[in-house]
Amino acid sequence: MHGCNLGAFQWKRISWGDAPELLGRLSRALLFVLQGMRDPANQISVLVLGTGVVAEPNRKRGTDNATEASETRRLMFEKLERLIEFRVFAEQFPELADPGFLDEVRSELERITHLAEDCQNTVQEIENAARIFRQHGVVRPILISSPVHLPRCIKEACILFEKGQWPEARHSLLAAPSETCYQNCSASDVAIFEPPHRPDRPMYPIQQLVRRISRVDQNQMANFLMDLDSLLEDYDA
Repeated sequence: MHGCNLGAFQWKRISWGDAPELLGRLSRALLFVLQGMRDPANQISVLVLGTGVVAEPNRKRGTDNATEASETRRLMFEKLERLIEFRVFAEQFPELADPGFLDEVRSELERITHLAEDCQNTVQEIENAARIFRQHGVVRPILISSPVHLPRCIKEACILFEKGQWPEARHSLLAAPSETCYQNCSASDVAIFEPPHRPDRPMYPIQQLVRRISRVDQNQMANFLMDLDSLLEDYDA
């Protein structure tokens, strides 16, 4: 499960979800865990939580050492008994109302959970998780994140494949979106610029130009975006 910055608006909602319908990143991951407990052939052997980022709001609360990963783990155990509030859990796992079964789930999570804290961004998080998976013999990883972030996660994993750094997962990688996103965002807000490949369209490498935007100095970004907006208006875009 990919980490979410602790300073993000409604961090808990993004991570946990919004019962009864919307699964967050964490509850989405836990659905796989419970399904695996019922079906040993699909048992989850390792649950990796990222990252090692410590957000400024946490420092203000006096929790300097709280990382995305450790706070996610804390949230998981704090809210575990409330999983049944999600409709999908209530329908598939009514036994969650039994404290004894909850204890089994808690023990399983304590056994399989690993914190990917030696990373500060998505690229490092993928590399860190791949290392943990290799250590535990995992050959079928599942990437879990919000719909607006999951395409980036898949891209970074594929880059590792291209470098030959994660051969075990090359033919078995899966991706599962949660149902919660950043504030006022949805999957339709994601813009993907592919390399040109259709002969009936201009072969301009637009993806290279878009990539350069990330290299604009953050102190100049507001002015850059205003200039870009003005340019697009000149082209009726």
